[in-house]
Amino acid sequence: HAPAHLLNVLVALDDITMDMGPTEFVPGSQVLTNHRSNPRVVAEEVVYQFASNSPAAIGAPADAATLQVPLPAGSVVIFDDRILHRGGGNASALDRYVAYFSWKRP
Repeated sequence: HAPAHLLNVLVALDDITMDMGPTEFVPGSQVLTNHRSNPRVVAEEVVYQFASNSPAAIGAPADAATLQVPLPAGSVVIFDDRILHRGGGNASALDRYVAYFSWKRP
Protein backbone atom coordinates (compact mmCIF):
# COMPACT_ATOMS: atom_id res chain seq x y z
CA HIS A 1 0.00 0.00 0.00
CA ALA A 2 1.49 3.34 -1.10
CA PRO A 3 1.69 6.43 1.10
CA ALA A 4 -0.91 9.14 0.64
CA HIS A 5 -0.42 11.31 -2.44
CA LEU A 6 -3.10 13.83 -1.41
CA LEU A 7 -4.03 14.98 2.08
CA ASN A 8 -7.25 16.80 2.89
CA VAL A 9 -7.43 19.30 5.72
CA LEU A 10 -10.75 20.25 7.27
CA VAL A 11 -10.95 23.10 9.81
CA ALA A 12 -14.13 23.61 11.83
CA LEU A 13 -14.85 27.36 11.76
CA ASP A 14 -17.73 26.97 14.23
CA ASP A 15 -18.70 24.18 16.61
CA ILE A 16 -20.02 21.25 14.56
CA THR A 17 -22.39 19.13 16.61
CA MET A 18 -23.64 15.66 15.69
CA ASP A 19 -26.99 17.04 14.50
CA MET A 20 -25.06 19.28 12.08
CA GLY A 21 -23.73 16.19 10.25
CA PRO A 22 -19.95 16.19 10.76
CA THR A 23 -17.81 14.39 8.19
CA GLU A 24 -18.10 10.60 8.34
CA PHE A 25 -15.09 8.36 7.67
CA VAL A 26 -14.68 4.63 7.05
CA PRO A 27 -11.39 3.83 8.83
CA GLY A 28 -9.06 1.63 6.79
CA SER A 29 -10.97 2.13 3.53
CA GLN A 30 -8.02 3.91 1.90
CA VAL A 31 -6.57 0.49 1.07
CA LEU A 32 -9.75 -0.44 -0.84
CA THR A 33 -10.35 2.70 -2.93
CA ASN A 34 -7.52 2.35 -5.45
CA HIS A 35 -9.35 1.99 -8.76
CA ARG A 36 -6.20 0.61 -10.40
CA SER A 37 -5.88 -2.36 -8.06
CA ASN A 38 -9.46 -2.96 -6.88
CA PRO A 39 -11.76 -3.98 -9.75
CA ARG A 40 -14.83 -3.35 -7.57
CA VAL A 41 -14.21 0.42 -7.54
CA VAL A 42 -16.10 2.37 -10.21
CA ALA A 43 -13.38 4.89 -11.13
CA GLU A 44 -15.79 7.48 -12.56
CA GLU A 45 -17.71 7.47 -9.27
CA VAL A 46 -14.88 7.36 -6.75
CA VAL A 47 -16.85 9.10 -4.05
CA TYR A 48 -18.66 7.61 -1.08
CA GLN A 49 -21.97 9.19 -2.11
CA PHE A 50 -22.40 6.71 -4.99
CA ALA A 51 -23.90 3.37 -3.96
CA SER A 52 -21.48 1.66 -6.38
CA ASN A 53 -18.62 2.67 -4.09
CA SER A 54 -20.23 2.06 -0.71
CA PRO A 55 -17.94 0.39 1.83
CA ALA A 56 -19.56 -3.01 1.25
CA ALA A 57 -19.49 -2.65 -2.55
CA ILE A 58 -15.71 -2.19 -2.64
CA GLY A 59 -14.92 -5.06 -0.29
CA ALA A 60 -15.18 -3.67 3.24
CA PRO A 61 -16.85 -5.94 5.76
CA ALA A 62 -20.63 -5.55 5.83
CA ASP A 63 -20.36 -4.28 9.39
CA ALA A 64 -17.49 -1.85 8.65
CA ALA A 65 -17.34 0.76 11.36
CA THR A 66 -17.69 4.42 10.54
CA LEU A 67 -16.27 7.34 12.47
CA GLN A 68 -18.19 10.58 12.88
CA VAL A 69 -17.41 12.96 15.73
CA PRO A 70 -18.44 16.48 16.75
CA LEU A 71 -15.78 19.13 16.16
CA PRO A 72 -15.30 22.15 18.41
CA ALA A 73 -14.49 25.37 16.55
CA GLY A 74 -10.82 25.40 15.59
CA SER A 75 -10.54 21.61 15.36
CA VAL A 76 -8.49 20.30 12.45
CA VAL A 77 -8.90 16.93 10.73
CA ILE A 78 -6.17 15.79 8.32
CA PHE A 79 -6.87 12.68 6.29
CA ASP A 80 -5.74 10.64 3.29
CA ASP A 81 -7.92 11.56 0.31
CA ARG A 82 -8.41 7.87 -0.50
CA ILE A 83 -10.36 7.14 2.70
CA LEU A 84 -14.10 6.99 2.10
CA HIS A 85 -15.58 10.14 3.58
CA ARG A 86 -18.71 12.23 3.26
CA GLY A 87 -20.51 15.05 5.00
CA GLY A 88 -23.49 14.01 7.05
CA GLY A 89 -26.92 15.55 6.65
CA ASN A 90 -27.39 18.76 8.60
CA ALA A 91 -30.54 18.30 10.72
CA SER A 92 -29.97 21.49 12.71
CA ALA A 93 -31.21 25.00 12.02
CA LEU A 94 -27.60 26.23 11.82
CA ASP A 95 -25.21 26.39 8.88
CA ARG A 96 -22.06 24.25 9.05
CA TYR A 97 -18.94 26.30 8.24
CA VAL A 98 -15.61 24.62 7.52
CA ALA A 99 -12.45 25.54 5.66
CA TYR A 100 -11.36 22.68 3.43
CA PHE A 101 -8.18 22.41 1.44
CA SER A 102 -5.89 19.77 0.02
CA TRP A 103 -2.14 19.27 -0.19
CA LYS A 104 -0.70 17.17 -3.00
CA ARG A 105 2.71 15.59 -2.74
CA PRO A 106 5.07 16.97 -5.44
